[in-house]
Amino acid sequence: GEKPAMKKWMAALLTACLLCGCSSEPKTITITNPVKLTTSTADMSGYTFLQDSSPAFQEITLKESLRMFSEGGTGILYYGKADCGWCTRAVPELNTVAKKYGVTVYYVDVAQEVTDADYNALLDDISTIFITDTTGQKSFLVPEVIAVKNGKIVDHHLSLVDEFEMTDDAAQMTDIEKKELQNIYKKLMTEIAD
Repeated sequence: GEKPAMKKWMAALLTACLLCGCSSEPKTITITNPVKLTTSTADMSGYTFLQDSSPAFQEITLKESLRMFSEGGTGILYYGKADCGWCTRAVPELNTVAKKYGVTVYYVDVAQEVTDADYNALLDDISTIFITDTTGQKSFLVPEVIAVKNGKIVDHHLSLVDEFEMTDDAAQMTDIEKKELQNIYKKLMTEIAD
């Protein structure tokens, strides 16, 4: 009979779909932040590679970002500055993912002046993710994207992708490298979703 073979084939197809994840992509990633931060419309005009007139960023001060840790906040924090070549390449990819899934990114412009007390408080909160250089010094480098859930760092991503080399000011990631970075950012968002 042909029927048992057909059943086996259908079972194999169903198993393949379950393993490969033929399910539909989530339309949104819901991240509820219990902390009401004071935000402003982010001025992203210095990010020359960002081609979006209404990006998914809300600007917060470094002091406000401290509340994410001290008050048990949940969200995506982006620390960077417009005159950093790595940042200008990271922001469009972070924006693409955030817009696709309806996520707000809290942008802390590290070029803004801050008090030593606030900076030291930030170091207390996030220094565990800092890179240690050859002299043993820990450094706060950007672009740094941090996934925070209930005031704790769940995951983070520094810089772009390993394969990319900044040969000059015009150097761009390949489409494959951009997709890899977008997938990293999606993972960060998914890890702190409701």
